[in-house]
Amino acid sequence: MEQEILKNRRAFSFYNRRRLDQLFSALQEQDACILRALPFFLQINIKRLPGYVEAKDVPCGLYDFSWTKEAQTAVKKLFPDLPLERLSSTHLFPRRSAIAMLALIGSAGSIAQTEKSDLDFWVCIDERSLGTAAMAALKEKLKALEQWIVHVSNMEMHFFITDIEKVQKNDFGEAGLESSGTALGKLLKEEFYRTSIVLAGKTPLWWIAPPRADDETYEKVKQIVRASSELDPQDYVDLGNLSEITWDEFFGASLWQMNKAMASPFKSVLKMAFLEACMDPENGSGLLCDDLKKSVFSLSTSDKHLDPYILLFDHILDYNQKKNRPAVVDLLRTCFYIKVGVRLSPLDFSKKFSSRKEEILADYVKSWGWSLEKIKTLNNYVNWSFEKTIALGKEVHQFLLATYQTLSDRLKEKPDLTAKISATDLTLLGRKLASLYSKKPGKVEVIKQAVEEGLELEALTLYTSYESDSKRGEWRVYRGIVSREELFDERGMGKLLRRSRNLPEVLMWLVHNRLYTRATTLHMIPNGSPISLNDLKEILGEISDFFPPIDLSQLAKKDLLSESRIVKVVVVANLLAQRWATNLSDVSILYRTSWGEQFCESYSSTGIQKAEEYVIEAARKQPASACYRVWIPKGEGYKTLAPKLEDRLKKKLPKAYAAN
Repeated sequence: MEQEILKNRRAFSFYNRRRLDQLFSALQEQDACILRALPFFLQINIKRLPGYVEAKDVPCGLYDFSWTKEAQTAVKKLFPDLPLERLSSTHLFPRRSAIAMLALIGSAGSIAQTEKSDLDFWVCIDERSLGTAAMAALKEKLKALEQWIVHVSNMEMHFFITDIEKVQKNDFGEAGLESSGTALGKLLKEEFYRTSIVLAGKTPLWWIAPPRADDETYEKVKQIVRASSELDPQDYVDLGNLSEITWDEFFGASLWQMNKAMASPFKSVLKMAFLEACMDPENGSGLLCDDLKKSVFSLSTSDKHLDPYILLFDHILDYNQKKNRPAVVDLLRTCFYIKVGVRLSPLDFSKKFSSRKEEILADYVKSWGWSLEKIKTLNNYVNWSFEKTIALGKEVHQFLLATYQTLSDRLKEKPDLTAKISATDLTLLGRKLASLYSKKPGKVEVIKQAVEEGLELEALTLYTSYESDSKRGEWRVYRGIVSREELFDERGMGKLLRRSRNLPEVLMWLVHNRLYTRATTLHMIPNGSPISLNDLKEILGEISDFFPPIDLSQLAKKDLLSESRIVKVVVVANLLAQRWATNLSDVSILYRTSWGEQFCESYSSTGIQKAEEYVIEAARKQPASACYRVWIPKGEGYKTLAPKLEDRLKKKLPKAYAAN
């Protein structure tokens, strides 16, 4: 068995080198230099260099750090004035290497890597040997490196400190902004083994064990490594074996992917489809990471067979084809094509391909029988019409919700199982989902989009069919500039975004979904209402300034673990009244909660009492001046009504709040 382990080690080294080559080939020169210099920055703690921390005994050093010419050249390019020859062995080789392994996890080095891809690293350490102060210093060092990289490059890197002993137990802490916490467990370890690239340090022991090794075989591998004269046990990091994933792991994983879909819907579609395939009792395949390992050890020469993203995609595509789900298959193909980031042209099918990604994608497209028209349409998805973009978003989120429901139903069939997710993470992830999907009275709808880019519109047209005997006409908002003649024909109806009798709710919807920004041109077709184009410009500006964009996937943990509360309020008064009116006639309350939800409530003049309640609630934990605004349209009555309302609200605030 020792000879088999030695063969496995050589195969993994070859495979890891190929993945590194693919990773660097996809990076721009500056970014590639940073990545090559990264082990050096973790090896040292020197003033004026990235990652420096002013503290005693800052954990430095990567196991088996190699100060290669390649690394020196990269550092020299980044810091041409740095006298490398003056670096002593004390600088370069600390007495103890604090970091056992630096490895990437995710799409890096795969067909899915694009210029926008984040690079996520596991920084593997022995936490107990460092202590509290050293851990704090290491976190500070890694944070400083992240900030420097964002400042000087096009990349975004994230470093996750990973304790070896905890990973052996599938313990990944609690969910944070990037961490999956208890939601994934073994599934996160499977993803690591399947997608990881070792940039520096030790080799995962799992990677030299035979494919599908059970725990007994894995222990035998450890014993052989310890006793071997050709293998040094110090060269390997034991993150624990992985022989199976049980059903109780899947609920938390699906909940996590639903949350990730807020930021990366295409990627989450593929991962949710993977979870469904894993949970299907009729789908008896083993772990994907073992399938990859088997291909690596067979010394396959095909890039396609050694790409973890392709392995995942082929697996879920095959599963849904066998299930005879043509609509799902088409959605998976669409998401995969857009996610890969290559835009094929008709010429690509008659020439030699310039990249591995082009060649692989072209092979897929040919086998699917896609028309050139479909390819052209997907190539231009960033410029799709609003309607087409929303339609794809609806399809994506319907699939996610349906799959989530399927997974939940399958778990209910096994009442003896308890989902492996902590109560804290269950609350965090559940409330994020509620912010996006739940329906409540007065809640402003969130557009379920598919593209990761924004939906900002260059121009908007507003029109109301205002009737003389009604205070509330029906307001319509159109994409682009629409003339009166186009309002009700095919041209105008094709651009209609929303229609409602509640104008403040429409305006809040435009801002909340980032359809309107300060750069958007507003156009209004004259009508019989007292509302002018200047009124619309002013109130939209006020709303967009006071309710800046919010990313639901990034909501603060402390807010989600507490009850929802109102944090920002805009009181809109007399929007529907004649501009000379000095008495209060109508009130709309626009507000945001600590869970990122936006609401709009409209009342007659009595609504001011409800507004007082909301302003008092918002002012309990912050200065009153930061939590509410009053907006009244300019006109003859403004000078009388505005100070009256401001004074009324201030008097209702307890002195302690108002003084904040």
